[in-house]
Amino acid sequence: MTGFSCIECIGGRDVSTVKPVFSANSELLFVANGNKVDIHSTRGGDFIQSLNSEVATSENIVALFLHPLNNKHLVAVFENSHVVTWIADTGSIGSTCRLQPKDPVFKVVNARCHVNVIDDSTVDIFALVQLEGETSKVVMKVFSGETGEEKVIHHKAFKSLVFQDVGSSNVLAFGGPEHIKSCNGKIISGRYLAVITGPKLYVMILRCIFEPGFEQEMAIHDRQEIRLKHCWYQLGGGRQYSSVTCAPQDYNISVGDNTGRVVVYTGVFLHAEDTRHVHESSTTDRKQRVRHLSVDKLDEESSQDEDEDETRKQGNKKPVTPVKKKSTVSRTMSWAITTVYHWHSFPVLDVMYSETGNFIYSGGGERALAEWTLPHCNKPRTLPRLPGTITNITGAASGQMVLSTRDNSLHIIDQTSLMLKKVVTSIQRLVRDEYQLSKPESGVRASAMSSFLTHDPRTSSLVLNARKGHVQFYNINSSSLLFNMDITEENIVSELHHETVTSDRDRQGTLVSHSDVVCVRLSWDGQCLGSVQAVDGVFVQCLGSVLAVDGVYVQCSGSVQAVDGVYVHLYSVWAQYKLWTGCMYSSFGTIVRRTRCSS
Repeated sequence: MTGFSCIECIGGRDVSTVKPVFSANSELLFVANGNKVDIHSTRGGDFIQSLNSEVATSENIVALFLHPLNNKHLVAVFENSHVVTWIADTGSIGSTCRLQPKDPVFKVVNARCHVNVIDDSTVDIFALVQLEGETSKVVMKVFSGETGEEKVIHHKAFKSLVFQDVGSSNVLAFGGPEHIKSCNGKIISGRYLAVITGPKLYVMILRCIFEPGFEQEMAIHDRQEIRLKHCWYQLGGGRQYSSVTCAPQDYNISVGDNTGRVVVYTGVFLHAEDTRHVHESSTTDRKQRVRHLSVDKLDEESSQDEDEDETRKQGNKKPVTPVKKKSTVSRTMSWAITTVYHWHSFPVLDVMYSETGNFIYSGGGERALAEWTLPHCNKPRTLPRLPGTITNITGAASGQMVLSTRDNSLHIIDQTSLMLKKVVTSIQRLVRDEYQLSKPESGVRASAMSSFLTHDPRTSSLVLNARKGHVQFYNINSSSLLFNMDITEENIVSELHHETVTSDRDRQGTLVSHSDVVCVRLSWDGQCLGSVQAVDGVFVQCLGSVLAVDGVYVQCSGSVQAVDGVYVHLYSVWAQYKLWTGCMYSSFGTIVRRTRCSS
């Protein structure tokens, strides 16, 4: 039979978008890598094995978590609604199912899993799905974790949730105590759901989502009376929420916004002031605390405004006196104490509570992890000089943390070593330039790794683009990074700016020009390397096809081809390298290998 061309992806998948997961004993780290899960050791970051699935390679994992009822089972949710459960000890597939929405769904964007608050022997999957035919509309649905069937939800606030742009995976979180006591003496679940949509934060008791009648009841938690009705908070001044997290065993919520603030809401659902985090003697704290009213209070105020407008229409020239109503603060008003921490200059992409709830960790475009001590912290402790923007922060019960950075790497640190500013170990995959990923129209490169691709005969590795001003040496046999080489030796200043900056003049003031490596060639023995740099998208071109490097002439080979409108560089591989047959090219930020296969 005649052979045909097979394409196999061997590296370059994004491992920083989906939050990694620690094992129950914190010795293993599960990392989503395309349509499979890679297992690494948390001690040295060594690769152990991969958990493969039967899902197509074109479908990516969008959510990864341990099963709430069995922490030895690992659950992954795919874009095409598939749910795969692995047995972590053996690496075998335990079960598979598919989410069955009642409305046509284009893809699943994000998902979280939680124990069913009515029947604690089952689990629910809260998924953000993009409806078919809607380019940017994303809604939340609840599915059974065992069968995948969609559950009917009658909660009005939950059904009205619409996400126009889910730019971060940290838009929903669970928190609260496991059990609370209702006023009639019944023990119910105190867990709640926090969701951010643009400038609004919605908080709902999980029991009330499935049984809306519970919203009219009261409960007792920590000797304080709480009302189970949902509430929401809204930012002003054009600010948008960017991330959310909940305290493990308390009604406290921390959120990050697009202006670099970390806002802590203390005592959500509580009707009395939580004095544990309040010191009336501090003038600064009094200025920082703001009362946010629930939807009931806002509706009451809006109804008063309507009455005033109606009085004005009737021609009443006298000052309008609002109608005094019976005080309903103890029954219908819910507010939380708000504390603002501001250190970041760019949007806070993720926040995380410590296991005890005494610390908050936040990260963003500054490439530094900030640690806040609750309840009062004027200046955080930081872990600076990380290689990329922090996108996800994941914690373990043992005190370890893993940071996902946008350059496609993971960094494991110990919370106790934050003062020492030391990363325990790093898991680095194919390095990506985060600025080229976010700005494909820059003109310097069409994609993250499309400028050059060559082979180093000395280390038997690929040499290609990395972060700005760098080239990376990547071993395709072990799918690991050998090292990064700094070519330009320039300080990298962040090119990010606030989304609130709309003036062209202000935007131009935030742009920074950096030299970028656009071409690299090596000598036949790998002892000499030549590079070409570009500044502001202006290429420094070589005359002819020969580049001189310290008097040693290096032959330039390869040609440029267009694949689906994306420019890639195609290079032939010499037979004496004995690495593979055919050719290799870089496209869409991944490395693929094309070989001759026989049917």
